[in-house]
Amino acid sequence: MFLDYGGSVKNELNVFFGSLGYDFLFFWGTKIMNTNERVNFL
Repeated sequence: MFLDYGGSVKNELNVFFGSLGYDFLFFWGTKIMNTNERVNFL
């Protein structure tokens, strides 16, 4: 069943992260990549 529904699950995850995750990941990604922010983050 996992192989049969793998494509559907992947599409659902893409929609989920596309609508809810990318803004969050982009926000923290920029903070972590910024050396000064990374020091504050750690």
